[in-house]
Amino acid sequence: MKNLIITSLFLSFASNLIAQTPDVEVFIVARNNAQIGGLNFTNGDIIKYNITQDVANLVFDENNFRKNNGTTGQNETLSALHVLQNGNIILSTSGTAILGVNQLGFDKDDLVEYNLVSDSAFLFFDGNNFRKNNGTTGQSENIDAFFLMDNGHLVLSTTGDAKLGSNLISFTKGDLVQYDPINDTASLLLDSQNLFRSSNGSLNGNGDIDGVCFLNNGNILMSFKDSEWIGTNLVQIADGDIVDYNPFADTAAIYLDEDDFSNNEDVAGLHTISNLASDVDQDGIADTEEDYPNDPTKAFNNITPSENEYGTLAFEDQWPFKGDYDFNDVVVDYNINQITNANNDVVQIEAQFVLRAYGAGFKNGFGFQLPIPFDAVSNVTGQELTENYINLLGTNVEANQSKAVIIVFDNGKNSFNTSGFINTVQSSSFTTPDTFNIVVELNSPVNTNILGTPPYNPFIIVNKSRGYEVHLPDYTPTDVADYNLFGLGDDDSNLLTNRFYRTDLNLPWAINLSEKWNYPQETVTIIQSHLKFSAWVNSSGLLFEDWYKDLVGYRNIYNIFYPPQN
Repeated sequence: MKNLIITSLFLSFASNLIAQTPDVEVFIVARNNAQIGGLNFTNGDIIKYNITQDVANLVFDENNFRKNNGTTGQNETLSALHVLQNGNIILSTSGTAILGVNQLGFDKDDLVEYNLVSDSAFLFFDGNNFRKNNGTTGQSENIDAFFLMDNGHLVLSTTGDAKLGSNLISFTKGDLVQYDPINDTASLLLDSQNLFRSSNGSLNGNGDIDGVCFLNNGNILMSFKDSEWIGTNLVQIADGDIVDYNPFADTAAIYLDEDDFSNNEDVAGLHTISNLASDVDQDGIADTEEDYPNDPTKAFNNITPSENEYGTLAFEDQWPFKGDYDFNDVVVDYNINQITNANNDVVQIEAQFVLRAYGAGFKNGFGFQLPIPFDAVSNVTGQELTENYINLLGTNVEANQSKAVIIVFDNGKNSFNTSGFINTVQSSSFTTPDTFNIVVELNSPVNTNILGTPPYNPFIIVNKSRGYEVHLPDYTPTDVADYNLFGLGDDDSNLLTNRFYRTDLNLPWAINLSEKWNYPQETVTIIQSHLKFSAWVNSSGLLFEDWYKDLVGYRNIYNIFYPPQN
C-alpha cells in the first residue's frame, strides 16, 4: 500500500497551489504566548516570520476580537489560519468568538474570512456541515488545521474524530480530509496511519496535525500538537517545528526549527504565500522561467544562432591548394543548443547539422572539436560512420585526442542516393539535404566560458585521409592532423604564431556564417559570386562585415546556387 492516500484530484492540482518552498516568510499562530524574531505575541495573534532574516511582524492582533458588548480587546485562542492572496485571513478559534465591526459570532468548528482593512468578518465554512453518527448535520467539532485549494476545496483537520460530507467520510485528528463545499462530498487526502511513526520507524498512526499548507511542488508544510516521527528518513518533529513533507517520497525535512523561538513553543497554525513561482523540479528556477521545469539537471536552452534558424559552414577540400575556390565542396548548416542547468553551466549539447551541398569528388568527413578534455564527455549519439577509418572510444568521441573530438560523418557522399555533385549545379535536379542530430552528454556541468561559442572548432576530413583536416582560419588542428601539410602549396600557416589555414593574402579554406548562406555554383569562385568578399578579407574583416548578405551590389546572382522555392 502506498505511504499516503492521495486522490487523483489532488495529483491534478498539486502543481497549481498557492504556496511553495523555499519561501522565507511564514505566517504563524502559537498555542501559547511566544517570542520569535524579536517579537512577542500571544496565542490570539498572527505573525509573519522571515526565516532568513529572523524578523517577525504582527499581522493580526488578538485585540481585534470583540467582547459581547461589541468593544475590541477580547482574548481568544487561534487554532487555524490561511492567508489569501488579497490579504484576507481565514481563521478558526478554539472556542466561540466575535470578530469584525459587523460583530460576527462564530464557533470552534467554523471558519471565518476576515478583512484586515475594513475590519469585517464573514462566515466562510459553517461547522454545522460536520455530520453526526446517524449522518445528520450539526455535529460540533474543533478545526485545528486548514488550507484552501485553488479549486475551492477545503483541506481540514480536527482535534478529534469527525465525519464530513454527504458521503460520510470519517477521519481522525491526524488525518487531512478534502471537502468539496459545492457537492458536499469529502475524501481522505492524508491518512495518519501511513504518516506517523514510532522512533523505530514503524508506522503507528498516532499523531495530531494542527497546521497545514500545501506547496506548489506538491510538498506539505505541517505542524503537530506533540513531538512526532515521520518519513522513511525518520525525522523527529517537535511541536514547535514546521516540517516540509514530501508525500510522494515519504520523506521529511525541517522547514522552521522550534529553536528559532526564544523558548520551546507549540506552532498551532501556519501558512506561507510564496514569493516565487512554481518550481516543480526544485532547481531554484521558476517553472515559467525555464525550458525544463520537470528536470532538475536542466534549465535553459541556449541556441546558436537562434531557435529554428541555422548558420552555415562552407569548406574547400583542395587545401593546401586553393583549388576552384567555390566553397561548395562541403556545405553544412548548423543549429546548436547548449543546454544549461540552474547555474548556467552546460550539461548537454544538442547539435543539428544539415549537409546541404556536396560539390566534391572526394569522400569527405565532417566533425568538430570541443575545448574540453576527451573524458569530459560521457556519450555521443547521432553519428554516421561507415568507412572504418575513425577510431572511437567507448563514449563515441574520437580516440587518440586530448580534447573531445566528435566526428559527425566520415563520408558525405554516402548521405545521398545519387552520384556527382550535389546541389551545386543549378541545371541539375535538387537533392534533399541530409540531417544529423548529434547529442553530446557531459560527465559534469561545464562553464559556458570554457565551452565557448558554437560551432566550436569545426573541420572536414579530406578523402578519408584522417590526418588531412581543413579548419576555419586560425583554428588549431586536432592531435591526429598531419602537420607536415602546413606550408605546402598555397598555405601560409605559421605554427609558431598560431596562424593556420590562410594563404599569403589571408584567404581562408573554410568560412562560418551566422545565417543560412547562398553559396557559389560549381567551379565559380566565391570572389566572382560574392563581390565584397575580397575587400572583407583584404581588410582583415574591417570592411564589408556583411559581405555574405543579399544586398545591392554584393552579389552576382547568376553565379550563385539557389535551391528551388517551395
